[in-house]
Amino acid sequence: HALASFSPSSTNRGLVTGGHTKAASYTTFPHHQREHGTETAVKIARLELANIRAVHAFAREHGIDCDSNPCSTTDVIYDSTQWALAQGAVRALQDAMPGDDASIYTFHSPEEVREKFYCGKGGDEGVCGGISYEAGSINAYEFTIGVLKLCLKNGLNLQTNTPVTSISRIREGGYQVDTHRGTIIARRVVMATNGYTAHLLKKFQGHIVPLRGHVTAQRPGLNMPKGGLAYTYTFSYGKGYDYMIPRPPGSKFEGDIIIGGRLISAASEGLYEYGTTDDTTEDEDTMRALGNTLPQYFGDNWGSDHPDGRIRMQWTGIMGYGPDGLPFVGEMPGEEDLWVSASFQGHGMVLCWMSARALVEMMGGRDGVELRGWFPDAFRVHESRFE
Repeated sequence: HALASFSPSSTNRGLVTGGHTKAASYTTFPHHQREHGTETAVKIARLELANIRAVHAFAREHGIDCDSNPCSTTDVIYDSTQWALAQGAVRALQDAMPGDDASIYTFHSPEEVREKFYCGKGGDEGVCGGISYEAGSINAYEFTIGVLKLCLKNGLNLQTNTPVTSISRIREGGYQVDTHRGTIIARRVVMATNGYTAHLLKKFQGHIVPLRGHVTAQRPGLNMPKGGLAYTYTFSYGKGYDYMIPRPPGSKFEGDIIIGGRLISAASEGLYEYGTTDDTTEDEDTMRALGNTLPQYFGDNWGSDHPDGRIRMQWTGIMGYGPDGLPFVGEMPGEEDLWVSASFQGHGMVLCWMSARALVEMMGGRDGVELRGWFPDAFRVHESRFE
């Protein structure tokens, strides 16, 4: 028996990523290497690529209609310090795992970025270089619905619009799960609640912090390539970055551009977006900045706005961040059969799937050499991480 609970404010617009299956493992590799050692840093990079491939493979295998689009991505870098650090990070990753699929990156000169990726001509001219590698995009909402439909066929009891209000251990063993529609007694409970986890498990207060992110869907400018862009993008500039996903050929709103980010445009460079749990509201400064990004990045290649207007839709969603930058996956210390898979750092599209797979292995008593060979110990729920 299983219960799935959705926040009442979360609708189909609430999946904040827009569906960017992109790891950018090189950006965190040096940090992971310093903090956890080379072996763990390599495991994380491999897991992220495996997660991307597994999500798209599952969608393909089960015929889930979710605009699954494995493709290349490009990071366009505008800051010279970032460009130097990025090149060093890629080389460190490649030195640690030569010949591995997760270490395949291609550098691009500013000229290549302007010609091949349409950036930095007549707009933001300060392109330092670019890096391309394997990634993809997917309609996260449709994918999730597709997975749930498969689960329903296998006996899932899905309770939508039924937020859990409290969880408590009962004397007989197991847990009492309270909702405003009734109470469930469960032998095992899995917390897949990401940014909302601390509301129910106070131990995570300050360890999983919600963060509101902003996204827009924009109609392409009239000079943009017909049929849409072939790559996904990230634009890195000094203190922040924006991520961008073109709607793939054959999808609804084909050629539209999904772009999210601009956290630094909010008050105090986004500081007050931490702790925000309401995804029905938005920060006006952030949305305004997002709405103006694409003509800056694509310049002359953007052209005039679409006659129906640039912005088709805009929304927000809640992510979960932790101080050490890693997920919490596993059984809660001292709480038998209370399991967690949460805190994905805005990186859930490349961490959730494999974290869930690892959690199921742990719950099934298969927590041995095979699992430890690919799943990083640093992701596990250890008491020391709460210190």
